[in-house]
Amino acid sequence: TKYFTTLPAPTLSASSVSFGSGITIYTNRPTANVTSTLYYRIGSIGDTQIVSSVGDSYAWTVPNSAIGGFTNAASGTVTVTQNFYNGANYLGSTTNTFTGTIPKSIPTTNVSTADLGATITVSTNRVHASLTHKLYYAFGSVGKTLLADITIADSSYAWATTSALASALTTA
Repeated sequence: TKYFTTLPAPTLSASSVSFGSGITIYTNRPTANVTSTLYYRIGSIGDTQIVSSVGDSYAWTVPNSAIGGFTNAASGTVTVTQNFYNGANYLGSTTNTFTGTIPKSIPTTNVSTADLGATITVSTNRVHASLTHKLYYAFGSVGKTLLADITIADSSYAWATTSALASALTTA
């Protein structure tokens, strides 16, 4: 039986990752017969198992569902914990961290003058229900103008355009 005085921390393929994107976790296991169980912790979300019985590395997609662990922040620390095992024997654990970022979703809807005066549906492309969106419009002589502040779990907004916007567009 080998005894290890120091267990290596996992190495990560990136220092910052957007939710919904991938990162590779390298276990740096001390011998071939040692495996790891990997967990993540984000903000208010406690340790959640990623996978068990990992050998050298594991390619993981950071789940969008974990965004809810952050409160009113665009990014935060994600802690990866690795528990080492030799068979069923627990050897210890180590951690490493990376910055998890909430992806920016910027939907664009192109509108022609023929659309003005009609109702246009704009998708918010929400990646998590806890996110809010501010919708703006701009064209011609009309600068960036707040259209709506979406704070409920809607995935789209119905915009009733006006003919006044058409005149602003045609005079620009």
